[in-house]
Amino acid sequence: MSAGHIALVTETYPPEINGVALTIARLASGLRARGHTVSLVRPRRRGDTADAQTTFTAGLPLPGYRAVRCGLPAGGALRVTWRERRPDVIYVATEGPLGLSAVRTANALGLSVVSGFHTNFHRYVEHYGARWLRRPVMAYLRRFRTRLTNSS
Repeated sequence: MSAGHIALVTETYPPEINGVALTIARLASGLRARGHTVSLVRPRRRGDTADAQTTFTAGLPLPGYRAVRCGLPAGGALRVTWRERRPDVIYVATEGPLGLSAVRTANALGLSVVSGFHTNFHRYVEHYGARWLRRPVMAYLRRFRTRLTNSS
């Protein structure tokens, strides 16, 4: 397999410390060690500095978990970035608004897009006392996954 350009889209990344952030950092490191070019798309945090491999997007603190920023939709910025430097595949690690706009943009540009399942959002809403949101969250996640099957 020849080396390619892989874009990782995530709401969380080190120095944040959580399972998703550390998993995506290990994934990026492993891909780079195998000769792939890895670019990153994530919400900007205070203290971030410009980086040629990172596209920073707007974000808001995640309610109940303020250390993580929920990325806002960034279709326009992603369209510009991915037209200038077209990735071979896009991996969406988080299903929030940033992830959804990445899937939509990838589909519109004819880019391959895949996703993993790192967070049990439907369980989190119960933990945070919003059990009534479980069904809407599950429906959203199903629609999110369906959009992946429509990608090239």
